[in-house]
Amino acid sequence: MRVNTREKNISQHRVPEPFRMPLFQSLDLYEITVEELQRYMASGWISSLHYVTYCLERIRLLNPYLEAIIETNPDALAIAKSLDDERHACSVRSPLHGIPVLVKDVPVSIGTETDTSIIGPADVNGVVGIKPTVGLTSRTGVIPISRNVDSVGVFGRTVADAVHALEIIAGKDDENLMTLDRVNAVTAYSEFLASRSALKGARFGLPWSQCWDSVAPQRKDVASRIFRAIENAGAEIIRTDFPCAQDRIAADGSWDWKRGEPNESEFTVAKTDAYNDINAYLSQLLESPVKSVKDVIAFNINNAGTEGAQPGDVPAFHSGQNDLHDVVRSRGAEDETYLKALQYTRHKCRVEGIDAAVKSNDSSAGTVEFDALLLCDRKGAGQQLAAQAGFEKISSPDNAVLTDPRDKDEKFQAEGQRDAGRWKPEGDSDIAYIAIRARIQEWAGGTSNGTPAPIATQQARSSLALGF
Repeated sequence: MRVNTREKNISQHRVPEPFRMPLFQSLDLYEITVEELQRYMASGWISSLHYVTYCLERIRLLNPYLEAIIETNPDALAIAKSLDDERHACSVRSPLHGIPVLVKDVPVSIGTETDTSIIGPADVNGVVGIKPTVGLTSRTGVIPISRNVDSVGVFGRTVADAVHALEIIAGKDDENLMTLDRVNAVTAYSEFLASRSALKGARFGLPWSQCWDSVAPQRKDVASRIFRAIENAGAEIIRTDFPCAQDRIAADGSWDWKRGEPNESEFTVAKTDAYNDINAYLSQLLESPVKSVKDVIAFNINNAGTEGAQPGDVPAFHSGQNDLHDVVRSRGAEDETYLKALQYTRHKCRVEGIDAAVKSNDSSAGTVEFDALLLCDRKGAGQQLAAQAGFEKISSPDNAVLTDPRDKDEKFQAEGQRDAGRWKPEGDSDIAYIAIRARIQEWAGGTSNGTPAPIATQQARSSLALGF
């Protein structure tokens, strides 16, 4: 087995010394993947107990500075030990067996999204993010915003890691009625992972108006190199457009969920759903004094120094909790304005949005149907259309240079050959993994082994938002 024992990982050279990850049993864990961890655990090199202990110690040391973790499972070490015992008895439950998981932190994590809360952070932090089709994963126990667009998804260093996590959380939940309509959805996604050879013959649409034409020149340079790599692997990338772009996307391509009149606005739906769903969630809490959105507002005002209640308190949220005040003013009224806004945004973003964009009426080639859409989407326009449509989104970082371990002779060779900030198109990439997953979903309502296609593609095509 080849072991990565570099004393100074160049990928951490910009990380302040106190925050750098020390070696763990001679292993450099800074960019380790779930599949690598599984190989080391299977070989006996490390155990889940020791790895979880390492992670908890990292949290203990860094959380006073970062305040990233609210709480950890007090039974984490006992659970890790029991999973080690199962592995020793030749019983491995899944690709995540023995792997610790946090909410919105690494090596793999779970997140929730109404509109951009998975894809946006994944983009900025240079990791893979997947927001599944609404209803593919259960939302039981999740603090809600909108029943119409909320979804639980995953983060990972690689698409493979994220897919392994998605397999675990996808499926029917009797406590979440939305998932009951997804009983025929495919959940064994990992069997579709492949190398860039899967790109041969694929066709991708590149939405242009108020999308690609709004991308900054520097980002276009990076994205264009990636697009050339995709084309060199045998795929075509063809210009397309969202017919709804003028109505649903700001002129500069920026995210704006308050766009349009009240009966055309995503925010009309979100604030009404939030009033009803957050109040219902909070009312069920047994040991919390906060029982309603009004209580949340009052708590934030009483703790303005940490919660950012007023505009300007926290730079990241310049409007403070103004949106929460709008939520209360809505009173949860599912009136004619609400119903029209819901119908309008769904129709525009599905029928006149993603559904239309996956078909290009090119004068020279005729009608072309794409396997998926590619978006250089830092501003969030494509993310927003997919969110309002209820469709899935995947974000892949531009600096992830990954190779497929199945293409290698040595069983335990590290999966990634990474060079942060630089794209090397000669290597297999995460985009290849994304592409094959998208293509299989589109095959005539089914997959290569005859099982039904994921529910997302029975109603519309996939929108892929690549985080450049």
